[in-house]
Amino acid sequence: MLKLIFNKTTGFVVFSVLLCALGVVLASRLPVMMYPQTRRPMVTVRFSHPGISAIDFQRGYADSIEPRLSGLDGVDIMETTYSSDSSAITITFDWEIKSDDAKASVEAAMFSINSGLPQEIRDGYSIRFREGENAGYIVMGATSQGTSPEALMELLSANVEPRLQAIQDVEVFGIYGLEELQVTVTLNQESMLSYGLTVTDVNAAFQAGLSPQPLGTLRESGTRYSVRVDRNDSDLAALPGLEIKRIGGTLVSLEDIADIDIRYSVPSRVFMIEDKPAIQITLTPVEGGNLNHMTEELTTIMEAARDAGQLPADTEFKLYVDPAKYINRSIRQVIQAAMIGGLLAVLIVFLILGEPRNTLIIAVSIPVSIMLSFILMYVFGVSLNLISLGGFALAVGMIVDATIVVMENIHRWRRADKRVLNSAMWKHIVMEATRQVRGPVISSTLTSVLVFLPLSFSAPLANAILGDQARTVVFALMCSMFVSLSLVPVVAYFLFKGKGKQEVDHLSAKGFARIAEPVMGAMTMAYRRFLRYIIARRRVAGLFLGLMLVAMALTVAMLFPRIPKEIMSKPQSDRVVIFFRHTDFDTSVDIIEQLMPELRKRTAAALSGLKYRSYANVSGRMNQILIDFDIPAQVNEALGRLERAFVSEGPWYFNIQSWDPAALPLPQVYALQLSVYGPDSAQKVGILDDMQRTLNDSRLYGRVNVRPSPAMTNELVLSPRNVTLGGFQGL
Repeated sequence: MLKLIFNKTTGFVVFSVLLCALGVVLASRLPVMMYPQTRRPMVTVRFSHPGISAIDFQRGYADSIEPRLSGLDGVDIMETTYSSDSSAITITFDWEIKSDDAKASVEAAMFSINSGLPQEIRDGYSIRFREGENAGYIVMGATSQGTSPEALMELLSANVEPRLQAIQDVEVFGIYGLEELQVTVTLNQESMLSYGLTVTDVNAAFQAGLSPQPLGTLRESGTRYSVRVDRNDSDLAALPGLEIKRIGGTLVSLEDIADIDIRYSVPSRVFMIEDKPAIQITLTPVEGGNLNHMTEELTTIMEAARDAGQLPADTEFKLYVDPAKYINRSIRQVIQAAMIGGLLAVLIVFLILGEPRNTLIIAVSIPVSIMLSFILMYVFGVSLNLISLGGFALAVGMIVDATIVVMENIHRWRRADKRVLNSAMWKHIVMEATRQVRGPVISSTLTSVLVFLPLSFSAPLANAILGDQARTVVFALMCSMFVSLSLVPVVAYFLFKGKGKQEVDHLSAKGFARIAEPVMGAMTMAYRRFLRYIIARRRVAGLFLGLMLVAMALTVAMLFPRIPKEIMSKPQSDRVVIFFRHTDFDTSVDIIEQLMPELRKRTAAALSGLKYRSYANVSGRMNQILIDFDIPAQVNEALGRLERAFVSEGPWYFNIQSWDPAALPLPQVYALQLSVYGPDSAQKVGILDDMQRTLNDSRLYGRVNVRPSPAMTNELVLSPRNVTLGGFQGL
């Protein structure tokens, strides 16, 4: 093969350049994401059943729902949480199941299940899909000194919101102001009794008249669509005429049995900056969406609207949650590490060989091998992410190994041959020097490949975390072997052969080589003397080997237990997030008025002496307080203080953690997990409550979470009096 390459050197160089160009083109087409999928596909189905307690819903409907969902292909774990007024089922699929197939199977099953449910809870469900990618979200705040928040909200809704939908990779977007349109329907009991109507009838009418009707899924050209039928007359003007029921020839509409109040009020989702409500713009990406592109396009849209006069000239907007900042930082660190590793490898080669041309050839082999690796990544479906890029950083030092072996042997043959070399003789030397080390190069490369290759066939979690890195290293090593045995000899031939029949300059050392060669010669001679001394004396060799083994054993025994052990260390973050909810307050108004003042005081007391800025997302069910610290090194101290100040207990739930969108999303791992079994649900909840209080009092764990929540809810049970109800028509 080498002879064929040297017979067609020009064609081979052109072929190599085309391969590198193809690698660059395919690299631009590789899917770009933050991390590979490190969690199994998860689908959550949430049921809304107003007025039905957790126990009643479980007893009445669990048998018709759970078996059909747990029987889906590929289901590994199904967790069900029953609560008053709403319940949720989370289904975790096997690693082998594709994400789209998991979601489609659940949607199809729920369409079938929904048709068999009673009218009072039919269509009262939602499906949320989680693939495991730490997608994050983008939050931008907008203010104007000369324009009221209400007027600014109208301008943003009219001039900015329509453009947000056109941003690539956006799944959900919204603009949230200080007020929103709210509709309150107050049912008139006497009117309902006169028509023989119940709350269930009204709820069913709302579901049937306003909610979209799911019909299943549709696939076309590899794209899957969720099919729903939209209702007619779903605007507020048609709400009073909503048909509730027909009794004989009489049509009973909503306005016949209820008072309808349409007004502006505090929105269900409020963004607060330093405890003051503000206007926010949010973008949530699709799985694997390009957050960098989304951030840039959102900023461009806001600037264009302001420059065009569609927003006030003094409008200020700032990104308060920008995952792209953390992603760019992480990618820069990976690329920087790879570049530093490559430069250090080239520097060492230059110090050892001392010749710029040899060093140049070895340096060129690094980017060429990486560009060729992109072709294999495209063929085998490996995405560009922090793990795969980390594989390149890891492989940089190994990429040059094969090239160094080949170039050092060519260099040795060239300097050892004392003849006057012409072009033909130089070609022969390059080919023979390459053939001499071809076997060792292939053997050493394949040995390294076999070290990393098994990671691609390891357990699912290990493969998800390290698989892309292992595959990238394998691709880079194989490409470096190809480059070292083919392209490197050709380039060396052209660089050293001179012009035409000119003699090859190879006998005298020049430049830095005059220093490097004597130094390397002295080091080589010293090593030979030491090795000969050890080998010639058996007792000394045995003692030396024994001392080395003892030193290694002591090192492992003393240092290994002190090394921190975790699946993946978290990157340093400058932000802490407090997730919280309270079972007694589930509206943004109540949380802002009743809870936020207390939380603000507890946060200030816990973080006394630390410099920070805070803002909050209040949405009712799950709320967030985000805290940015001026000094990232204070985050660990702040976490400890906050965990002691905010303890999940009774109606309170807290989850405190440092947040960095560049952190690798891993499955939740608990230090201790206990389950309670038994026939009496109330007794089980009581035991869970006692366990939570005991563990919190012990201070053994930073967070203690209980599912379902042991907090009790008030329930009003009505018993009908048949004599009284008989006096009303239709009952």
